[in-house]
Amino acid sequence: MKIFILLLLFIPINVYACCEMQGGFTGTYNEEGYAICMDETISYEKECMKPNINKEIYGCMDKSAKNYNKNATKNDNSCVYYVYGCTDKEAFNYNIEAEIDDGSCVPKVYGCTDKFAQNYNKDANIDDGSCRIITEIEKIVNIPYKTVYKKDDNMDLYSEKIIKEGKLGKKKIIYKVSLDSKGKELDKIKLDEIILENPQDKIILIGIENSMKNFTILLYLVSTIIYIFNFLYTKISKDKNKYIIKEIKNKNKYLNIIYNFIYILIIFPVYIDFIWIVKSQIDKNM
Repeated sequence: MKIFILLLLFIPINVYACCEMQGGFTGTYNEEGYAICMDETISYEKECMKPNINKEIYGCMDKSAKNYNKNATKNDNSCVYYVYGCTDKEAFNYNIEAEIDDGSCVPKVYGCTDKFAQNYNKDANIDDGSCRIITEIEKIVNIPYKTVYKKDDNMDLYSEKIIKEGKLGKKKIIYKVSLDSKGKELDKIKLDEIILENPQDKIILIGIENSMKNFTILLYLVSTIIYIFNFLYTKISKDKNKYIIKEIKNKNKYLNIIYNFIYILIIFPVYIDFIWIVKSQIDKNM
């Protein structure tokens, strides 16, 4: 009895010892129950026999798996499978994890991949930025108002008075726009323009100084009186060529210069100012 127990104790040692020359024992047995060594040789020594021939061997039992164990008697769900896919790095669907090429490689086709683009390419699988999207956009813009100046002879010179504030108008402009794949505007054509609200002019009154107006009228009256007096003097005088102003001019050359100066200073500005006054009255009544 003691000898039998001792033999049982030495069995595992002998099992591992039987594969020492083949790199050691793998821990698995073949179908006949002999030990499989590390170099995949079979040890047919009796001491290398499987102690219990009916003991289950767990492992991967799927022959398509990378770690298939032909000696396994029970699947332990440890199977590891090859990864199939496209192994061509230049292909569109290259799979970096693929180990075995399955013939599914698709070549790269560059073009526009946006279905809403004008130049959409149904065969393209890589967008090359060539897409052109034609669309219409609306833009609301302001219409500037004008500033209208009107003269008022009841106000002092250069004084201003706003009688009506200006108001911006609004209009809608419709454009036909071409965009690239990133939404950048490439081209724009104006299609239509619709006035939504007309602008209102800003009206400002500009004063015409009253003293200047009165002075202008006074000069006009004085010059008129001088010419009337000169006309009457000529009618009364026996010498029809004798004019008061002419007499003054012939007396002295300096008086002649003064006369010319007065003529330029009074006569021309008088009539110009008179026209200006008349025009301001017309503008006022408009």
